[in-house]
Amino acid sequence: MQLCGVHVMQVGKFLVVDADDIRKIYQQADFAKMDEKTKKILDEIQKEFFKSYSGGTLDFSLYDWHALNGGNIRAVFPHDILRDAVEPSCGTGSVAIGVTVVAKREVERENIYRDGEYKVSLETGGGTELGGPERTDLYMSSFNSMITNISFSHSLVKITAIGELII
Repeated sequence: MQLCGVHVMQVGKFLVVDADDIRKIYQQADFAKMDEKTKKILDEIQKEFFKSYSGGTLDFSLYDWHALNGGNIRAVFPHDILRDAVEPSCGTGSVAIGVTVVAKREVERENIYRDGEYKVSLETGGGTELGGPERTDLYMSSFNSMITNISFSHSLVKITAIGELII
């Protein structure tokens, strides 16, 4: 759909937006600084999302393909940017980005198909701006742009206990 002139996708309850699509319409947007002008642009897009989708939530995934630290994508999750409700890393939001890049066939453009699946590495966790030092790896299989399997891991998620629970 188009919101505020920007191509966006709805994935479940998430609003997913490629920052480059925002930059095409709003050249002043600066996702490295995430200044007030940029925050207001994101807020306006989110407000339009609420108007056009009755089940709209604050769940928001923002990404681009300009990774800086060996990943494929930079991401941040500005759920309610004007109130500083920004999640630097989000598993569900990362999966929403994965669904988007498969549906838009961006993964094919990026040539990241390995061993029967796509592996997309998201740079996250830097704060309110795109990217960061953390890594979320998405593993996705698809057929005709439909995802048949998706899973992820995150660089800070560790198994802290292994055992058996009997109820």
